[in-house]
Amino acid sequence: MFLSHRQQRLQSWERIRAKGKPRFIADMTVRWALPLAVGLPLMYFFLNISFSHMLLTFIFVLLVAPLAALVEWWKNEGAYTAAKLDARMNSIEKD
Repeated sequence: MFLSHRQQRLQSWERIRAKGKPRFIADMTVRWALPLAVGLPLMYFFLNISFSHMLLTFIFVLLVAPLAALVEWWKNEGAYTAAKLDARMNSIEKD
């Protein structure tokens, strides 16, 4: 049976949520930092960015990416909780 986009997102978040918050944060940090780890040396080579600037930027991203992943977790968790409460309220109204 076909599910709505919202139901698909909820099911996807339930699977991600079951794996745990630390794994989600580590996964998102790697997803955000890996393209930069590849891109910064290319920028260093082609655009003549200083090595110290490149290194500081990468360290900054490694510090900020987990915080951004934590905010993403909170955002998804809030939407998940709200959807579960909506579903509970809709089931009560039908009875």
